[in-house]
Amino acid sequence: MGKVFKAMQRKQYLEVDVRTVDSSVEIMDEFDRVNDGHYFYESLLLKNALFTRIFDQKYSISFYIAKSRTEDYPVLEQGTPASTTFSELRQLTKVLQEMSGTDPTQVPPKSVYYPVLRTIRYHSRQGTVEINRKLPMKAPLIFRAQNSYNLTGYGDEWFWGYRIKEGTRYGETNNYYVTHIEVRPR
Repeated sequence: MGKVFKAMQRKQYLEVDVRTVDSSVEIMDEFDRVNDGHYFYESLLLKNALFTRIFDQKYSISFYIAKSRTEDYPVLEQGTPASTTFSELRQLTKVLQEMSGTDPTQVPPKSVYYPVLRTIRYHSRQGTVEINRKLPMKAPLIFRAQNSYNLTGYGDEWFWGYRIKEGTRYGETNNYYVTHIEVRPR
């Protein structure tokens, strides 16, 4: 008797609005196919990841996130690239970030806004922002998140092969890569 294989459908991206995320672990499980999902997603689209005002216009910025770096992914010359998480983005969406333009030096280099502003500046003309298009990142931005595999047994205390205290179950995070952003007017 032959093996039976599940039909796996390929989808371009899994779409999620940051403001409605209750459990980031469930989302990353689906994206990483932890529970043997039927879909293989090429990227994760985090809608409304940031809200900002540039040139007196309000914008919503969405992130396209991939599991691995592409060959043309930007590399930081020195230091550690900026990074963010679901929790940080949820906090950032509560505040409209005022920007005086697209100059990235107005924010700290470790800020999530730094690579976003560098990308917007690269793809924009003087005094305008390129909108409703998928823009490739011009500076690296790491997205850290957990799936169920990261939550198993972290922090447990053992004595002679017996678990005497269950840990926090908060484990490591996986690195994902923001490959593109999309800027939309609000």
